[in-house]
Amino acid sequence: MKINYLTLINAVILLSWTVNLQAEGPMGLPANMLGNEQWSLGIEFGQGEADWSADGQCTETVIGIGSDSYQQNFQIENLRSNMVFGQLAYGLTQDCDVFVRLGAVQSEANIRVPATTFSTGNAGRTRFDSDYGFAGGAGIRTTFYRGEALSLGGLLQGTWFEPSGSRFIYGYPGSIETLVTNVNLRYFQTKLSLTGMYREEHWYLWMGPFLQYIKGDLDMEALYYFDDVATGSITCAGRLDDNVHLGAHLGAGLRINGLTYRLEGQFTNESWLWTLGVIIRVK
Repeated sequence: MKINYLTLINAVILLSWTVNLQAEGPMGLPANMLGNEQWSLGIEFGQGEADWSADGQCTETVIGIGSDSYQQNFQIENLRSNMVFGQLAYGLTQDCDVFVRLGAVQSEANIRVPATTFSTGNAGRTRFDSDYGFAGGAGIRTTFYRGEALSLGGLLQGTWFEPSGSRFIYGYPGSIETLVTNVNLRYFQTKLSLTGMYREEHWYLWMGPFLQYIKGDLDMEALYYFDDVATGSITCAGRLDDNVHLGAHLGAGLRINGLTYRLEGQFTNESWLWTLGVIIRVK
């Protein structure tokens, strides 16, 4: 069974759950900067942009007619994420430290259905804007080689993103049909970086490759209204395809009056991210 008059709205619903699933997360310096049993506190502000694709499985029910299940592919264009994190780090040894990161993330994007499974072949497009929701993670940094000015270090971290529930309302121009959706997203991002660093007395530069893996899922409920009367529903359970990307990580830091200011960038073939951080050593 194919229900033609809901085609565009179906596309808009499924698009909503994909928007945040591949937001980038900051890494910071991928080498140890703390001594044994030293602590540091920091704050990070970041902004990134990406283009992604996803797919999901939905069940559509029209009251008085019946239900239908289908799969849909999506394109998420110009996904921009704004994030803020607080960071606490502790030096395990002279060459290794661990850290935790807690904060929030907000995202917006243009979302497009390149093709649909419906007989009309209609393609949908919409705009998504989310509120800030929870983000947090942990990681470990190690310096493998330390010379007078050059060093080699690595970082392994995981970051969990769980934006607040998203409420999306769509209405046809000139029509009394309305769609209301409630979406909950959860996704996890892992990064592994290997980087060379050049350091002088008060400043340092770093550059190297990183590997990124992302996995996520969702819960969604949607209701159709015609003149404020419920006429149908869609429920979606989706899982982001496993995604692995290789990228470049580079940055610079400057220490002034006990504070370390850090600027970093991350780049893959489908995304970019910049982050500004301020770190203070407390012990």
